[in-house]
Amino acid sequence: MSAYTFTASLGDSSSLWEYFIVNVQPLFGIPQPILDSGNTSWISITGDIGTVLCERFYFTPFDNVPAAVPSPEPGVTTMVVSIKPNVAEVLTGALDSELIALFEQVRPGDMWTCWHEGETKVDTPTDLVAVLTHCYELFKEYAPHSATFGQICASYTASGFSSHGPLGQWVCCPFNGGAELDWFGIDAYPVNANYTFMETIGPVVTEVEAIMGYTPAWALTECNVVASVGVAYTDAQQLQYFQDAWAWAIDNTALTFIPYFGNEPDVWPPYPDVVELLATLNASVLT
Repeated sequence: MSAYTFTASLGDSSSLWEYFIVNVQPLFGIPQPILDSGNTSWISITGDIGTVLCERFYFTPFDNVPAAVPSPEPGVTTMVVSIKPNVAEVLTGALDSELIALFEQVRPGDMWTCWHEGETKVDTPTDLVAVLTHCYELFKEYAPHSATFGQICASYTASGFSSHGPLGQWVCCPFNGGAELDWFGIDAYPVNANYTFMETIGPVVTEVEAIMGYTPAWALTECNVVASVGVAYTDAQQLQYFQDAWAWAIDNTALTFIPYFGNEPDVWPPYPDVVELLATLNASVLT
């Protein structure tokens, strides 16, 4: 395995680390379907950074419980798939037959969830914990043993600025009356481009570990330096954010590292040195 070295500021500008890619690496992935047209497409991104091993796939509420699992793009070995079934119908068991039929089709080794960033979309914490628990239990019974089921939150919920906070109340875990899921994913976007990655991820880790009482298997399921249209950021800020995100993923044995490029403002291509960084990180996982 080849090693790529970069200097990353791990949330502390006074402490710069020479950080090496080591044997345990997260799966590098990108999202699909991509909502923008033009340059932001699966083909254009992989044309610039190479084939990726992981695909983050989104079903919408309009799909409810899809009839079939998605097919991976060429070269993809692991998919991270989210569905958004009708919450009330899940909780009454009305969708059990459809969910079972779907989960029986899941590919071995794939990662699934329902209602990603559910704390911003589901009515109450109780409902989110219950729907995740119910889907998890069906998944563990009917999906392949090597497939996993987790939860994905938005980092903003733990920022102190979100009306949906605190995050801890939304976490599916035994303390909140839910199941202990297989992993916990984070869609990591800073409050603004002046926030470092560690300032973004730190409050999430603190809240999740405090409510769970243990450290889950982490996954970076989306990340970029900006999530809101009209927020300015520099080349250096985006480059540093991805460097620090990768360093954190390595240090915490995250299952995935998924830079998000799919709709405004996160369109492809970013600055050339960011493209180069992402291509190098992706290549290190493939070798």
